Amino acid sequence: MTNDVVITGLGVVSPLGNDPGEYWERLLRGEVPVRPLAAPGTAVDGTHTYPGHRRPAPGPAPR
Repeated sequence: MTNDVVITGLGVVSPLGNDPGEYWERLLRGEVPVRPLAAPGTAVDGTHTYPGHRRPAPGPAPR
Protein backbone atom coordinates (compact mmCIF):
# COMPACT_ATOMS: atom_id res chain seq x y z
CA MET A 1 0.00 0.00 0.00
CA THR A 2 1.34 3.44 -0.91
CA ASN A 3 0.40 6.79 0.51
CA ASP A 4 -0.09 9.15 -2.41
CA VAL A 5 -0.32 12.89 -1.84
CA VAL A 6 -1.86 15.23 -4.38
CA ILE A 7 -1.40 18.98 -4.07
CA THR A 8 -4.21 20.70 -5.92
CA GLY A 9 -3.33 24.34 -5.35
CA LEU A 10 -2.08 26.99 -3.00
CA GLY A 11 -4.38 28.70 -0.54
CA VAL A 12 -4.01 31.20 2.25
CA VAL A 13 -6.25 32.14 5.15
CA SER A 14 -4.63 35.13 6.81
CA PRO A 15 -5.47 38.57 8.22
CA LEU A 16 -3.41 39.91 5.29
CA GLY A 17 -5.68 38.31 2.70
CA ASN A 18 -7.39 35.09 1.76
CA ASP A 19 -5.66 34.45 -1.53
CA PRO A 20 -1.93 34.08 -2.23
CA GLY A 21 -1.67 37.18 -4.44
CA GLU A 22 -3.24 39.60 -1.97
CA TYR A 23 -1.38 38.01 0.95
CA TRP A 24 2.00 38.32 -0.79
CA GLU A 25 1.43 41.92 -1.92
CA ARG A 26 0.43 43.09 1.56
CA LEU A 27 3.31 41.14 3.14
CA LEU A 28 5.83 42.80 0.79
CA ARG A 29 4.36 46.25 1.60
CA GLY A 30 5.17 45.53 5.25
CA GLU A 31 1.61 45.62 6.53
CA VAL A 32 1.17 44.28 10.04
CA PRO A 33 -2.19 42.63 10.75
CA VAL A 34 -1.64 42.53 14.52
CA ARG A 35 -3.63 45.07 16.51
CA PRO A 36 -3.97 45.59 20.28
CA LEU A 37 -6.91 43.79 21.83
CA ALA A 38 -9.04 45.27 24.56
CA ALA A 39 -11.40 43.28 26.76
CA PRO A 40 -14.94 44.64 27.06
CA GLY A 41 -14.90 47.52 29.52
CA THR A 42 -11.14 47.97 29.20
CA ALA A 43 -9.38 50.60 27.14
CA VAL A 44 -6.38 49.67 24.99
CA ASP A 45 -4.07 51.29 27.55
CA GLY A 46 -5.35 48.87 30.23
CA THR A 47 -7.49 51.31 32.22
CA HIS A 48 -11.02 50.25 33.03
CA THR A 49 -13.96 52.22 31.72
CA TYR A 50 -17.56 52.05 32.86
CA PRO A 51 -20.70 53.78 31.60
CA GLY A 52 -20.78 57.30 33.03
CA HIS A 53 -17.22 57.04 34.31
CA ARG A 54 -14.91 59.94 33.55
CA ARG A 55 -11.18 59.45 33.48
CA PRO A 56 -9.22 61.71 35.80
CA ALA A 57 -7.38 64.61 34.23
CA PRO A 58 -3.68 63.97 33.64
CA GLY A 59 -1.48 65.26 36.40
CA PRO A 60 0.10 64.16 39.64
CA ALA A 61 -1.50 61.19 41.37
CA PRO A 62 -3.62 62.04 44.42
CA ARG A 63 -2.02 61.29 47.79
